[in-house]
Amino acid sequence: MRRALGGLLLALAVVTLLAGGAWSNHWASTSSGAPLHWADNDPSHPRGYVYWVDNTGSEWPVYSSAIAWDQASRLDAVYVSSESACPNTGHCVSVSETTIGDSACGPTLGQTNQVAYVATGHLTTSTWVHVDTACSDASAEKRRTIVCHELGHSIGLDEQTVGTSSCMRSPYIGPWTAPSAHDFDAIASTYSHND
Repeated sequence: MRRALGGLLLALAVVTLLAGGAWSNHWASTSSGAPLHWADNDPSHPRGYVYWVDNTGSEWPVYSSAIAWDQASRLDAVYVSSESACPNTGHCVSVSETTIGDSACGPTLGQTNQVAYVATGHLTTSTWVHVDTACSDASAEKRRTIVCHELGHSIGLDEQTVGTSSCMRSPYIGPWTAPSAHDFDAIASTYSHND
């Protein structure tokens, strides 16, 4: 009986590892292990939600990247132009253009500051995205990849080192300009709760 129980526990551990391990290198978490995510505590948004406030120039495809991320089944991703006011929800991420490195585009093409509560992993409005001004004249594909990648970080995704079809791929040079099915599966898994 003891041996059968031990075998059953080992089998459960392997199933748990296989089920949860798919996203283990793809989701950022707090020091307490809570996955970073936006809460879904607003009745008008029954899923996790975020507003991306576009403070960049017209050469940065924030709108099209926001539309791409909004395809996730458990996340409402909303584009807000810089002229519009972000709703007073605590779920606004400022997306801005700034000088990150030298005068050349790279090696750091963008930055995301993820601010979250340690215990819950809930991201806060202190989260922001910067894209490098030096990359504003890069190809449209590269700019789309940079924006898509940084917006992915702002919803909790980490660098993706496996697979080749995601803008979250690291290094993010392209041609991956949109989220992949793997990204959407990771979002569905992490955002599949009510808080």
